[in-house]
Amino acid sequence: MNMKPKVSVIVTTFNCEKYLEKCLSSLRSQTLDGIEIICVDDSSTDNTAALAESMLANIENSKFIRLQKNSGPSYARNEALKYVTADYVMFCDGDDFYNKDMCRAMYEKISSVSVDLVVSQIRMEYDIPISEKVKKADYGYYKLKFSGPTDITDNLILKTDLSVCNKIFKKTILDTYNIRFPNNLFYEDAYFCMAYFFVSKRAYFINKDMYTYIRHADSIMTNTFSMNSGAKDHLFIAFKIYVFLIKNKLLEKYKQLFPIILLSYYQFAMKFSDRSSLNSIKKACINFINENSLLEKCPHPVLKYIINDGAFTLAERIFSVKNSIDLRYKIITILGFRIKLIRY
Repeated sequence: MNMKPKVSVIVTTFNCEKYLEKCLSSLRSQTLDGIEIICVDDSSTDNTAALAESMLANIENSKFIRLQKNSGPSYARNEALKYVTADYVMFCDGDDFYNKDMCRAMYEKISSVSVDLVVSQIRMEYDIPISEKVKKADYGYYKLKFSGPTDITDNLILKTDLSVCNKIFKKTILDTYNIRFPNNLFYEDAYFCMAYFFVSKRAYFINKDMYTYIRHADSIMTNTFSMNSGAKDHLFIAFKIYVFLIKNKLLEKYKQLFPIILLSYYQFAMKFSDRSSLNSIKKACINFINENSLLEKCPHPVLKYIINDGAFTLAERIFSVKNSIDLRYKIITILGFRIKLIRY
């Protein structure tokens, strides 16, 4: 009789044949017994699908699904979630790989400690030339700021990375709140993790490199930093987070946190979008604030900061020295006149 797997690992692949063998080998070599691997190929045009199918044929308790149409990572992951049979879910991108003890370490904590998720450290590896500035930003973002069992607070949510690949989730929480990835948007991990944080109470942090993220030419964040991606999607992710809070009657609990999230995602969208898109992004954010009466529902000065294009008060519109809301300029305001100085 087949035993129920302890952990389901969802692997999504698309044109990653260069990296896939190392990825799947790292899952096959896990020190935890009872792993279920569900691999969904998003209609690759190279040899990825054939390689995945061939390797998985020799890995016990694995499933391979090939999508007939390229539909994006959200659709692929959501499709894989339909086949999960374990109580706990993990994710791995087909161009990254696990430490051999990752599943065991994550499973042991979430199944024995009273927590709703476990977070481990991400190790960065670069397959392209990358600036020291970007490396420093990566390190700062992915470095864990907490250790061991920790209550989930607003501060923890703001300071924890939003990758799904260094975490283990409870299937019951995902299903109870219908937490799935938003289709047709980049930065889908941000929505998924935020939604999960909002309905969870405690997390456990393992301060050890468990997941290796390979930054290469086709990585989403590589394209983001080169201004070639849909960075504006970050703002639309914030809109979907708001819908989740409303749907689950959580806005009152997070009415001080959500405006900060909105500002952060708005600034990200402004900073990494083409200049021709900035006015439409600004208009979309201000319309969202007004149409949802956020100034009344979530009274927070950052909402006025967005509406006033970077000024909190009337006094600051008379004289102030601030960063622009897209973080690209230093703005000096004198009697309503603005002087923009390029920050970098």
